[in-house]
Amino acid sequence: MRELMRSPWLPVLGVLLAATGIVGVAGQARADVTTDDAGSIVIYPKVVSDGTRDTLIQLSNRSNMPVFVHCFYVNTAGRCSATTEQRCRLDGDCPSGESCARTCDANDFDVLLTAQQPTMWRASTGRLASLTPGPCRIGQTCGCSIDVASGQQICPGLEAAPSNSPYTPAVGGEFEGELKCYQTDVNGFPIPGNAIKGTAILENVSNGQISEYNALTVSANADPVVGVNQGQDLQLNYSGGGAGEYNYCPSNLVFTHYGDQAVDAFTNATVSTEITLVPCTELIEERAPTPVTVSFLGFNEFEQRFSADAISFDCYFSRSLADIPSEGQPLFVAGAGQWWKTRITPSASNICLTGSSRGLTCASDADCPGFLTSPENNSLGCRPAPGVLGVVEEFHAIGGLAVGTAANNMHVEGQRSGFGDVIVVPSLQ
Repeated sequence: MRELMRSPWLPVLGVLLAATGIVGVAGQARADVTTDDAGSIVIYPKVVSDGTRDTLIQLSNRSNMPVFVHCFYVNTAGRCSATTEQRCRLDGDCPSGESCARTCDANDFDVLLTAQQPTMWRASTGRLASLTPGPCRIGQTCGCSIDVASGQQICPGLEAAPSNSPYTPAVGGEFEGELKCYQTDVNGFPIPGNAIKGTAILENVSNGQISEYNALTVSANADPVVGVNQGQDLQLNYSGGGAGEYNYCPSNLVFTHYGDQAVDAFTNATVSTEITLVPCTELIEERAPTPVTVSFLGFNEFEQRFSADAISFDCYFSRSLADIPSEGQPLFVAGAGQWWKTRITPSASNICLTGSSRGLTCASDADCPGFLTSPENNSLGCRPAPGVLGVVEEFHAIGGLAVGTAANNMHVEGQRSGFGDVIVVPSLQ
């Protein structure tokens, strides 16, 4: 569940964090999103390609049959509301009086994986497939080259996408967001194959420092009678028995961490921690941002309780602990405690997913004027507030110089219930 970069500064970190303890609770309802098993949906919450950092995506077929996969990047790179050429992550990055607005633009593509085949590509360049001069063999030179015309990688021995389009697209030089992939049949309809798994490596291109995390996988109900309906709405509403399509998202995310700007007693490195969250609900077909509300509840080593409630965002959240709940109002910092255990919980309210009251609480669709309906005629009006998934990334520095990074998968608790979340994927018409 937890992977660290290969850095001499960090081997002792696990010992320290283990002291805070992150263990399952007896009787806790199981969580259905994993990082260790193959599934039918794979989610990479944090993908960065901005000229300073790049992301290496790895995707594997764990079955003995060919697998078709449909993926989409969601680009959430922020721009200042008036000074639109200026990039931003928080309002404080913009001139006075402006806010930082994140877009939620999706770009989708197909991948075909042969039996037991892994593949990988850089987010910045994408990848083209070539069977010339032939499949790569052990002992041969198997390196990739960059195609001058397209700027994408050409790598030997991989099949092209079903449409003979580029194997994976390049996200360009200004991308921050997520990647979601789901398993399909040859015609592009979702199927419960439970065969795909992935990892991501975040690299600082100037110094080579890396963080690695496992992609999150969601299994599908493989029962042909009550399972996946091969429609455009991927319903995350399966509890492990009976009807339902894909497993529920978790009720909570839990992680242990240093207080932001704490000093590691073993290395004397100052530690900054960044939290990245993405919604389980995604409205790709509607090109609509997903409104999300979460709460943070943290306990320090003295068992003191700190909370930041009703933090709202659209489609993507990536913020330093020092900026939670907001800039200049830090809670989870070294001054309040050196070591923490923090729980992230989605809102328990119903909210308007779409319409003129988008993001506001509601009791019925009537409270969401102008709400949209999915291609399968499911209401995207008043629904349970979306669940969330995410990763944690730590940055270690000595004297202002970066000496190491570590990306961590959060522990997942419980499972949501009721309607669950929905991913509305692009139309095949």
